[in-house]
Amino acid sequence: DNHAGGITLFQIDGAEPAMYNTVANNTVLMASNGRWCININSGSTSNTLFNNIFFNNHSTRGSIAIDAESLAGFKSDYNVVMDRMSCDGQSSIITLASWRSSTGQDAHSIVATPTQLFFNLAASNYHLKAGSPAINAGTSGLNGRSAPTSDLDAIGRPSGAGYDIGSYEYLAPSHIITATAGGHGAIVPAGSVPVLDGGSRQFTIVPDDYYAVSNVVVDGVSIGSTNQH
Repeated sequence: DNHAGGITLFQIDGAEPAMYNTVANNTVLMASNGRWCININSGSTSNTLFNNIFFNNHSTRGSIAIDAESLAGFKSDYNVVMDRMSCDGQSSIITLASWRSSTGQDAHSIVATPTQLFFNLAASNYHLKAGSPAINAGTSGLNGRSAPTSDLDAIGRPSGAGYDIGSYEYLAPSHIITATAGGHGAIVPAGSVPVLDGGSRQFTIVPDDYYAVSNVVVDGVSIGSTNQH
């Protein structure tokens, strides 16, 4: 979870605002003390958003915030969002329905919760679960911009009947790998990790500061000290 800003398109001391960017197939989860999932301001026009998951655990902040100066050329659709949006630079919070009326955007976007979306939220495993509303709910492109051709695991898009929303394409699992770490370290991804029959997954073992990996055990067999497997 992100405790600061999510994706931010702005100017501050830049030569010009952040214009003509494509924000596609991201999974952004903000912590309870985080800012907006995506914040577009200071005349950052002509940006395109699609196939993203934007969820915010903050009590009032939400998915997409844009100011009036940045609305020109703005396109957004096929996202999974919350019912908390802002089109006046965060001055007011509106529902997805009001956002559609005010901006004309996100006609195909949907509202869903992390529990509905993800395979193992408690273990920070943000792969899509069976039945996730993000499956096949995306698009191949928007506003002349194309969706990525692969996901964060290098799985080709689309892998099913349509493009999935978020960082990962859904793959029906044939096997489950249970990945755990001992004290003073972590393994990524952790918990129950789905793998297709004949497929593979890479795991990264991350020791805490001043510690090292002592041993990695796979199916009860030691493979020694390694940071990846």
